[in-house]
Amino acid sequence: MKILLPMMLALSVLGDICGEAFITKEWHGDDRLGDQIILYMTSQAIAKQFGFTYLHRPFDYSDQFLLERDAWCPENPESYFDEVVEVSDVTQFGKIKRSITRKSDKQVLYVVKWSMLIALLSRQNKAFFRSMRKKMAPNFELQHARLPHNAVTVALHVRTGGGYDSEEVMATFPNKFPDPVSALPYLNTVVNQAGSKKVYVYVFTDDRDPLSIVQRIEPLLKRPNVVFDCRREGNAHDKNVLEDFFFMMKFDYLIRPSLSMFPRAVGLLGDFKRVFVYPPDRRPVRKATSPSGKANKSAGKARQGARESAAPSSSMRPQENERSASISKRVRPKVRR
Repeated sequence: MKILLPMMLALSVLGDICGEAFITKEWHGDDRLGDQIILYMTSQAIAKQFGFTYLHRPFDYSDQFLLERDAWCPENPESYFDEVVEVSDVTQFGKIKRSITRKSDKQVLYVVKWSMLIALLSRQNKAFFRSMRKKMAPNFELQHARLPHNAVTVALHVRTGGGYDSEEVMATFPNKFPDPVSALPYLNTVVNQAGSKKVYVYVFTDDRDPLSIVQRIEPLLKRPNVVFDCRREGNAHDKNVLEDFFFMMKFDYLIRPSLSMFPRAVGLLGDFKRVFVYPPDRRPVRKATSPSGKANKSAGKARQGARESAAPSSSMRPQENERSASISKRVRPKVRR
């Protein structure tokens, strides 16, 4: 019944509306959770912007989120829609919307391709991500651990491949697996801002030995008010996936690899004071020119500042003596982060 209800809702929507545009995400059954969440949010952003009806395609772990209440896309959409069109460029949707208004007798399903996902999300406002945060909330009971009292908390995500990613993938996408030492400048920034306050740094990773990462970074920081922590046993790329996903959102700051989608999704959904991305972008800033041909320094500085954070951040955040870290009691199938 849990599966049938969303499907029945989808079919009722299709039966009641004529000449409507529907949208869903591209199906990638073997993609990691971060990829799936980013693609889901991109599809929702397009649906909101152009007034389409979103239809949900389940993915690993999606049944643990409230988003499962969305109307589902039929398993064989070609049997239910007049057209199924894959779209890889967001500029196509304006033409699509105008076409739909002229063809009122067609039902069309547009499938969002992976290639268009990041740029669109970067333009969404805080209200959009608040709505996504509600959909991505867990639909099961959680037990609560506690973060330290009166401490500045930092979630440091380190991706090493965890014995799953191949050497070819790691060589092709090095910024998915950056050296955690390159995150130290951002840790120093947070520690300097904290002054004499205690700073609690928790290392999240797909590595089987998180403690080895802590033992490598801790001596390099050499700050008496900084405490490092990590999971001491039972860690792997396919374990504690949702536990880490919800836990990371409880921290003040997030420091994440630039191309890893799992912490990127956390950065977009969380209410962090600031999100840092490592390694730092070393590409030269192109100077914008005015009509007279002179360099526009303010535009260059704006772009350079934009690189410091890859997610919307809240300028005001309620101060709490304790923050809860969500850890599930349930046993779930293995899913890669």
